[in-house]
Amino acid sequence: MEGGDILEKERISVIGAAAVCDYIYEVNKLPGPGDIVEIIREHPEPVWGGCAPNIAVGIKNLTRTTPELFYPVGYDYKDSGLENYWKDKGLNCENVTKVENCRSGYAHMYMQKDGKTICLGYAGAARCGKADAKARLGEWVVIAPVLNGYTEEYLKRGIEEKKSCIVTGICSRELIPYLPDVKAVIINQHEADYLMRHLGFCREEQLAAYVNGGLLFITNGEKGSKVYEKGRMTQVPVVTGNQIIDFTGAGDAYTSGVVSALAVWGMEPVLAGYVGAANASFVLETIGGQTNLPEFAQLIERLEQTYPETAQKIKGKRG
Repeated sequence: MEGGDILEKERISVIGAAAVCDYIYEVNKLPGPGDIVEIIREHPEPVWGGCAPNIAVGIKNLTRTTPELFYPVGYDYKDSGLENYWKDKGLNCENVTKVENCRSGYAHMYMQKDGKTICLGYAGAARCGKADAKARLGEWVVIAPVLNGYTEEYLKRGIEEKKSCIVTGICSRELIPYLPDVKAVIINQHEADYLMRHLGFCREEQLAAYVNGGLLFITNGEKGSKVYEKGRMTQVPVVTGNQIIDFTGAGDAYTSGVVSALAVWGMEPVLAGYVGAANASFVLETIGGQTNLPEFAQLIERLEQTYPETAQKIKGKRG
């Protein structure tokens, strides 16, 4: 049997505590201290987002499995349309944490033409939410993009229960003590440099070895990504899409591709990196991190255009 057949029914818990939507503005340049910059384009409607929801929706699109979303929301959860939106996207929302005394978190995202951004966020319910002691975690636990009281409690529990824990997008010294007990880390180059600096490491191989599972994925924009497995590094190139409109959520799409490949289809890490890169290429083409996520057939069709041998391997592993 292929790995995908064996792991098809694995439960995936995606856990986060941040914004639920983004207000997106395009600017000529990001401001420095004391600068006043002009907003050249405003997107009038907020875009549903948040790293953990982006990842969960991406997994659902690719695999048709139903990720369990653990996420604190405020009193506006139902009236805002978010509850129906997440359910329409196919997410299991039984473990969404409702906080009655504040609104859901949101973010204002300012983006210059090369994709660099600054984000000003209001935590809201993400700051107040408490982990549910009775909630059951899946066999795979994905934590993104912050380590706070809510996410840290679930990470501790996942490690204690010997779950396959993946942390992604977290740039925090508080994460360091947990790294020897997680299966994989998915981060960008800035986040990798930050962790290495605080660990006193000078090489990425050292960071990969520090992770218990030995799996480290480092994304770096147009330079592609690096996959470290058991001390060996493999470079994964970018997958070219039709256009680049918005960089928001591209890292989350990479993560949902990697998690889908590892947890649902049982693929080896390098192939998972290609799935992640192809998945991210679709998100770059429109505004928002959930608006252009592909299904598996679309992803493979794009991979076949540039990396046909790898595409065939992925198709074979998926079955």
